[in-house]
Amino acid sequence: MTVHVEQFVETLEESGINPDEYRLHDSVDFEALERLIASTDDPIKIRLTVEGVRLLIEKNGESGPISVSRIDGHN
Repeated sequence: MTVHVEQFVETLEESGINPDEYRLHDSVDFEALERLIASTDDPIKIRLTVEGVRLLIEKNGESGPISVSRIDGHN
């Protein structure tokens, strides 16, 4: 199961954040995020903030896809 950086970029762009204005890898440790998600077969929700945008990363069970969405009502 892989966390796709593109999902973060798209969600931040939809929130009005220009990708030239930040370095995503300075804000998110993708290797640690993948290890955390892979550590359970149960559904998991992870909340974090990147450039002031609150994000929700979800996996719905062992084989469920990973999704990234904005949490503040603009999903």
